[in-house]
Amino acid sequence: MVTDVDWKPEDGPTYPTAKRLEEMRADAADLDSWHKRLLAAGWPRPAPFRECYMCSVVRKLVAYAPVDWVAPRPKPIKLLNPKPPSRKSLHARLKKLESEAKQLREQLKKLDE
Repeated sequence: MVTDVDWKPEDGPTYPTAKRLEEMRADAADLDSWHKRLLAAGWPRPAPFRECYMCSVVRKLVAYAPVDWVAPRPKPIKLLNPKPPSRKSLHARLKKLESEAKQLREQLKKLDE
């Protein structure tokens, strides 16, 4: 609907001046039936015989309030901060890996022979 920005439904329709209405009637030769009906009614804005589906859309949002989550709230993820390994366990692990590396080297030597 074409209306003034500050128009409210309580204000009722607005009409052009008599001079502008005469100019519009003079140019009415190429109008379709919808616009001829508007012109016969005095060109009210918005047209009273047409429903306005845009009123709820045209208004500006000035504030909003969040309602709630659409889905259930996600459970908080607890980040685990593991303790650094002790020196003793690191030495044991290193010893184990060195023995595995030694075994792999021996297997490679056998393959090369």
